[in-house]
Amino acid sequence: MPETISYVPDSEKSDITKFEIQEKGKFDPEYFKYIEEQKYQSKDDKTQEYWRAQSEKYKQAFSKEITNHEGLERARRGIVENGGKKYKEMWSEKQIAGYSLEEYMQKMQESSGHFATHAISRPDLFLKSLQRGYIRATGLEQKKPEGYRAAVSNATHFCVDKEYWGKTSQTGILCSVESLLENKAFMDSPINDMGQPNEDWPLSGIGNKTEDDSHKFGFNQTGIILIPKELTGNGNDLSLWLNLNFDIPDIGDAIKHIGYDQTAMQPTYSIDLEKIFNKIIASLDESRKPKRVFFYSGETFQDGIKELQEKYDIESNQSNITVSGKIEKAIDSQGKVFGGKGIGNFYAVR
Repeated sequence: MPETISYVPDSEKSDITKFEIQEKGKFDPEYFKYIEEQKYQSKDDKTQEYWRAQSEKYKQAFSKEITNHEGLERARRGIVENGGKKYKEMWSEKQIAGYSLEEYMQKMQESSGHFATHAISRPDLFLKSLQRGYIRATGLEQKKPEGYRAAVSNATHFCVDKEYWGKTSQTGILCSVESLLENKAFMDSPINDMGQPNEDWPLSGIGNKTEDDSHKFGFNQTGIILIPKELTGNGNDLSLWLNLNFDIPDIGDAIKHIGYDQTAMQPTYSIDLEKIFNKIIASLDESRKPKRVFFYSGETFQDGIKELQEKYDIESNQSNITVSGKIEKAIDSQGKVFGGKGIGNFYAVR
């Protein structure tokens, strides 16, 4: 630890003993917080100079520890820890897998009401995810889907309390934030540094191997699938749906030609997605068949979120987000820290 500068304000002399402790090489997060506060609270220039110098010395001496501490503070932001067994049991993957839609929404009412959404904008990717029973980060797929232009990530990105891409997507998944906090690793809190819901909340499984099953976000183990009941529009607007091979026999009159759009110079169609996806779901084996699907009346994922909230009287910010244990660095099943260089630190409830 570098030596302290010569000037010490009289009011702070009693705190020099704390620095003597730091010189032994032990990082004290409370004292670091105290130093940072003093930089802005000191009333005269000389005192401010003293605390700025102390801050720089402390950061040089404990740069790694401070980086780890600040990351952990971000992960804990806005969350009440050590809520106990109630939250662990309520939001365990095993319990979630048994909830009906109504039971899941009831558990959300009993919790904070905060939710996280992940939109799936391409119908072909949504159909593939539904048939296999889960979503996971594009960066963990062995082969990037043809024509997929979005950034590839090893985390699955959610948006808290709304949907960033909801105006252009029709399908996706909605989860309580507690269901994800209790079972997945996260780089940040669902609440940002302004105290607002996080628009980009990256989550992952807890495993250093990309093929680890923990990286899968199973529909039955996490949340609720949202699908529009019906879509109407011209051939251009609905082209991705009209060209999709649903791979089920006899969809009958689920897709209808209903008119002509003079402005777009395109025929218009209606697609009964509720009928189509009920047939698809019925064809799946029990292990992959989703337990919670909400067919909504609007045409965008955003419409579906609003309708689901209104139907079940769910409001975010009802109470603080509470987790069962303490938030620490994520440790995988082999006892190794998950994350690190090139990835960033992940945290988990332990």
